[in-house]
Amino acid sequence: MVGQHRRRIRSPYRKGVKFEYKVRDKLAELGFLVIRCARSKGTKWGFPSYDLVAVSPAGKVYLIECKAYNNARPEKRAREHAEKYKCEYVLITPSTLYPFLDKIKKELGVE
Repeated sequence: MVGQHRRRIRSPYRKGVKFEYKVRDKLAELGFLVIRCARSKGTKWGFPSYDLVAVSPAGKVYLIECKAYNNARPEKRAREHAEKYKCEYVLITPSTLYPFLDKIKKELGVE
């Protein structure tokens, strides 16, 4: 294959990871501590699958599910689990990312 370019295959997994990184980086720019849960599929104990755990500078914890497509629906179990631990569950899609960031900026008093 010398001199030939391989065609990049865009799998749904890679697209999702790229979107998770984008959300992570945007939150980190606002001063959040963000932990990415790689290959999040939930656990054998029944915990929901969160892609990111983010802690705001004020100490508020967000359990975030990222979907790289817009017609995703929030999981009831994920929301209930977050409420149990006094966290906020957020489903972020490409169409909800910037409204969510605007809300966060307003809460933090950042422009």
